[in-house]
Amino acid sequence: MEKISKEEIIKIADNLFQGSDIIAKHGTSFANAMGIIEEGFYYSRTSMVSQKSKDPFQLCSYGWKESKRGEACNVIISIPKSFIKLLLNLDEEEYKKWKEKYLSVFDADTIIDATTKSVVKEVPKREGMPFLPPTFLKLVPKEFIKGFFAFCDNTNYIDFLSNKEEALNHLSYFDNPNYFDNLSKEEQEEFINNFNEKGKNVVDNKQGK
Repeated sequence: MEKISKEEIIKIADNLFQGSDIIAKHGTSFANAMGIIEEGFYYSRTSMVSQKSKDPFQLCSYGWKESKRGEACNVIISIPKSFIKLLLNLDEEEYKKWKEKYLSVFDADTIIDATTKSVVKEVPKREGMPFLPPTFLKLVPKEFIKGFFAFCDNTNYIDFLSNKEEALNHLSYFDNPNYFDNLSKEEQEEFINNFNEKGKNVVDNKQGK
């Protein structure tokens, strides 16, 4: 992926902040980031970090210490405003009340974790390897994966610990076509109809908007 300008990176971040108040980050490799775009985010423990501010430097320059230079990526997990409003049939003012009620108490990663479902993931069989039983994981659907930032110029986030702003001069971005806001109206309605009841209960505010 070719890097894009700092101004473009900031614009991408600002557009995300305008469209979502529930944002978390996951540092990983390029191959894993592509897999998350296609399948969603499988995880078995806390591996997300809430984005608590509207700071593009904090959002875009996040990374994972194990990510190698030339492979380092930052996956953006987000539950957009549009999803919450459609799911709960809220107008803008009602959404603000929902936000004040829930986001003043829970971090983004807590809400995201609470709205995911448990799944069984089979471990692929490999020649010469012992049989491994399936693992129980949780899955953030691909519709809640906004996209990912990729570090360019053979860098990773460690190179910018003392100057996160400089990282924005060394990033590319891949937008997820499966993200909720990128779906057609019909696809959005189908996703909401299929949204599991556990997730709906977590974000439901019928006890008082």
